[in-house]
Amino acid sequence: MRRETDHPIFTKKRINQRADVFVGNGRGGPRITPTLRATRFGGRVRATLEAIGVQADVAEERTKPSIHGSLLEAEMIRTDKERSRSELHRWYDKGDEGFEWEIEWDSFASVPISGKVEYSARFPTSLSWHRQELTQQDIDEGCSCPENVQGSYAIYHNKSGNICDMNGDSIVNYETGKWGHVYRPELIAANGERAWCHLWYDPERLVMGVTLPMEWMREAVYPVILDPTFGYTSAGSINLGASTGSQCQNGSLGTYVATSGDTVTGVSVYNNGTTGTASFSLSVYEIPTVSSTPTNRLFSPLTNSSVTAKTWGSVTVSSGGGMSGSTRYGAATYGNSNFAYAYDALTSYAKVRARFDTLDDPWPTNSNSQASNSAMSLYATYSLAPTGRVPFEYFYDD
Repeated sequence: MRRETDHPIFTKKRINQRADVFVGNGRGGPRITPTLRATRFGGRVRATLEAIGVQADVAEERTKPSIHGSLLEAEMIRTDKERSRSELHRWYDKGDEGFEWEIEWDSFASVPISGKVEYSARFPTSLSWHRQELTQQDIDEGCSCPENVQGSYAIYHNKSGNICDMNGDSIVNYETGKWGHVYRPELIAANGERAWCHLWYDPERLVMGVTLPMEWMREAVYPVILDPTFGYTSAGSINLGASTGSQCQNGSLGTYVATSGDTVTGVSVYNNGTTGTASFSLSVYEIPTVSSTPTNRLFSPLTNSSVTAKTWGSVTVSSGGGMSGSTRYGAATYGNSNFAYAYDALTSYAKVRARFDTLDDPWPTNSNSQASNSAMSLYATYSLAPTGRVPFEYFYDD
């Protein structure tokens, strides 16, 4: 594979979406720069990460085979006031796991003196970063997540849903609004020993950083590899069993304020279960005010009984999906024992939960109902009224 400056190196595809990943920014002349750019939602939203204090070495980048295709490798120089250090950067597609940007150090002397690896995070204001950490309440309720999710960041857009024109053709599919996920980085030593790093994001400086465990780094067998992974799935990273009852999105994000003539044409949910075929029911409810209890159901629940584990399932709304103008709506679901909910923890999201498996009209209310800040892997498809409204966003232009 030959690199051409500022041309896409890898492309990833997702359901009704496309995530394009670019390595380099065209400013490095014949040498690749330590930059990663990614676009999602049909090219409407672009963001950039660039390693701070790192520049290309004189050696040309190399391409090598990897399990998912080609791997791009380049020597970089990290310079500070005390000394210069070299490090090896690698970028490669990990298939369904996401995209990886590795950094390799050949000795402790090459490790950044500060113990930090920082990246300039040039992201549009429509995207927000949300740290993922299970609380004791989450654990008590049966929630779980992989180790690389604890302390990671889910990145969400301020819009969600599949927006279609009056003919049903998709204009832009934001799905749940999830733009991507930065997983907690792990260090891997030459002898196989591993250690977790601390991932952080500074919204004031617009910097993403990784803090290294320096005592571990000092004793490690080199070379040592740092392997942060960037995921592009729209599904949530935290698991919640279906036994927790019905779920409905009711926050400022994850819901939709309709214009008269807009119509719900479908609802989709992600099955985070691990075995068997799941069954679930879906509908949409009116949300009187942000984070309030849902009220009237828009249409009778529709059921999909053939959704396998780790896949999206949908229902088609053929009647009853007409929405009232200036009214907020949220999608709702419940599933059987083989179904498991997926979600991310977002402070600007909310969901209301009823602890029994039903989607009554109006929304069931009882003493066990709860609300929490969670972005469920659940969204509706909307067909816009024929008013010529077409949502559009500018790229973040770096």
